[in-house]
Amino acid sequence: MTDTQTTTPATAVADSALWHQNKPVVHTGWLVKQGGRRKNWKRRWFAISANQIFYFKDPKDAVPLAAIQLFGNEVRVIPESQEPRKRFCFEIIPGGETKTMMTDNHRTFIMYAATKPEMETWLSYIRKECYAPRGGGMFGTDLAATLEREGRTDDQVPMVVEKTLNYLVQFGLKEEGLFRKSGLAARINKLKEQFAKGENPELDGEADVHVGAALFKMYLRELPEPLLTFQHHGEFIAAAQIYTDNAATTDHATLLVPVRALLSKLPPCNVTLLRFLCQFLRQVLVHEASNRMGIDNLATVFGPCLLRDRQNHDDPLTQLGLSKMINVVVKMFLQEFDILFSDLSVPKALPRSTSWRKTTLIEADLSDDSDDEDATARDRRSGRVRRESSQAESSPTSPTPLSPGPSSASPFLQPDAFPVQHSNTVRASVAEVAESRVKDLEAKVANLEERLKMAEIRYLEEWQTRQHLELVSAELQRKLKDYEEKDGLKSASS
Repeated sequence: MTDTQTTTPATAVADSALWHQNKPVVHTGWLVKQGGRRKNWKRRWFAISANQIFYFKDPKDAVPLAAIQLFGNEVRVIPESQEPRKRFCFEIIPGGETKTMMTDNHRTFIMYAATKPEMETWLSYIRKECYAPRGGGMFGTDLAATLEREGRTDDQVPMVVEKTLNYLVQFGLKEEGLFRKSGLAARINKLKEQFAKGENPELDGEADVHVGAALFKMYLRELPEPLLTFQHHGEFIAAAQIYTDNAATTDHATLLVPVRALLSKLPPCNVTLLRFLCQFLRQVLVHEASNRMGIDNLATVFGPCLLRDRQNHDDPLTQLGLSKMINVVVKMFLQEFDILFSDLSVPKALPRSTSWRKTTLIEADLSDDSDDEDATARDRRSGRVRRESSQAESSPTSPTPLSPGPSSASPFLQPDAFPVQHSNTVRASVAEVAESRVKDLEAKVANLEERLKMAEIRYLEEWQTRQHLELVSAELQRKLKDYEEKDGLKSASS
């Protein structure tokens, strides 16, 4: 296989001063590719940019050896049985739309990575470039970019989210271990690849409950940024701390004003997905007796999807403290859903879409949980989200959806909805919490130092005691020996 037979020759990409034509370079690294007439393997430096993958002999080279067009082609993993000596091998093959990109004699472009994680990283980036223009490549892609590719607006959620959650509402709410048990890895990977290609795969009834749950978790966890964003991580933690410390004595609506102010700073698409997720998790909680997934379990599973720090903390105590507070944030959103989201609206700066009902969550049938109770009281206790009056868009035979659409009259997400004093309050709260944590850490360090000193003193005392006992023992042995010698002399003389 020759480079020019399967790729764009170097002369075609050397015409511009920048081979990537001022487009961002999304990923680079070493791979080993198969090439040449003898199909030998050569190590090359690869770079993905401008919907192509370029390769060089050396990373410092200004001009690539060749480039492969990615859009329209496909990528697949080569089974180890086909390439036993190349364990992490994959190939780019012609897709249905661009079969003329590669010649009839050499229809594939084969390469392999050093490790499995490296291969999976390359596959992720290549799939985005291959399938993104067709509405795929959503895993690991920015949420707003995915919505744009799918032709959806900020008040909708990606297809994979809508499809998996509506499926789980139909088949999985009472499944024991939902989100805790794992599904079939092969099935999960196949569905992921189908969604990544922009296809619309079907989940197979009750058999795929844990597969659907795993796929949804995978999508959230592979987002480049958590829903509450890295930028506002500390502020949400501080607001949750204030809420926890004062929930027993202060009106909850007052405590949640800083949280609502923070929500107003998030991208609208993040708020939409957050609301959609919380709607679903509250339905899961209704069936806790069956699925064994209480609010603490759900907070542990979805906490990292909502909130995580940009930095990885090596200190276990720090990690444990952050994890606990992140769980508090998740539980706060589920318990205070009505206050936080009941009057949600899209900012005036964005065009108001009428397509809320394109993104709907099928409502679970709750009638069998408490037949003899008043409906209003049941809704309040179970956390069930009330449906707004249905428009003529829904047919009588279709499942009744939970509308994520809020009242447009509310100023909730408008830029001027909250005075500056609330943001000042949040900043002051963050400073207070940070100062308090610093003091706590200093106290812990001082306590550890004191305990270390006490341990050293005890060790010294024990060592001195052992030395004294050894001296006493030696003295007693000497006296015993003298006594035995004297006693022996007396016996001999008599």
